Amino acid sequence: MGILGAAVTDVIGQFISVAILLPYYLRGKSYLTLSVKNIRFQSWFIKPILKTGIPIFTINLFQSLSISAANVVAAPYGDNTIAALGIANRMVGMTTFAITGFSRGYQTFISYNYGARHFDRIKEATRKAYLWAISGGVILAALQILFAQPIVAAFSRDPAVIKLGIRAMIGASVLFFTYGFQAMAIVYLLCIKYSKSGFVFSISRQGIIYLPILILMERLWMENGIYYAQAVADLITTLVMLVFFVWTRQKRTDALRELPLRTDVLSPVQDSEACSAAVNEKNADAQDFSADDREGKN
Repeated sequence: MGILGAAVTDVIGQFISVAILLPYYLRGKSYLTLSVKNIRFQSWFIKPILKTGIPIFTINLFQSLSISAANVVAAPYGDNTIAALGIANRMVGMTTFAITGFSRGYQTFISYNYGARHFDRIKEATRKAYLWAISGGVILAALQILFAQPIVAAFSRDPAVIKLGIRAMIGASVLFFTYGFQAMAIVYLLCIKYSKSGFVFSISRQGIIYLPILILMERLWMENGIYYAQAVADLITTLVMLVFFVWTRQKRTDALRELPLRTDVLSPVQDSEACSAAVNEKNADAQDFSADDREGKN
């Protein structure tokens, strides 16, 4: 079935995932119960979701748009160039998703702690997130450069495509590590109510900065300009973000200090104990219900 078969397989996989997860909620095993009656649309929780969700959505949107734009610009150079660019974008896209996934976990953690006013945890988590994301980006970029030849060869046996693909892989990977900083910084801004700034930066790397750079570099350096456009866009985006962070450092620090401290929030140990107590209480209720049921039958 070719491409159609791949598409059908993806749809079937989505249905299977839903079929596995849905019974867990329908059988009442979860603390959450699904019901249409419980659906409420209120601005107090829809607005924060949109402020955080739209920038995240635009990151994924511009990832697709940037690939399409690169293919359009590369079209005059022939099918081999498009094929090489496609291979490089596919591989770098996979590693991009790895760092993006890590940023989602970081986002959840600091969102909860921001709401609980645990700013020390936010600072510590942010430092570690930057360290791990940038280190991971360096390692992934190094692997992509060192193993560019076998990676490209796994997708094509054409020597011309392999040669161009290696150049494209190196161009896309040379400053890839900066995406680790960008992803964490964008999430950080979104979670501390700098949603407008986070939105602008989320569409910069592969949008408002990348697209002009792509066109300009293609005109100046032709084919090589296309391969290294993403690296230059990464560099410019990172520099702009660093300037912004330095410029707003005191303002962001003062804003955090002005927020009232929460004294009614459980510590991680207390939270864990409360969760365990809730589970035990639910199990005890279930046992009491079962015992009452047996007595009623007798």
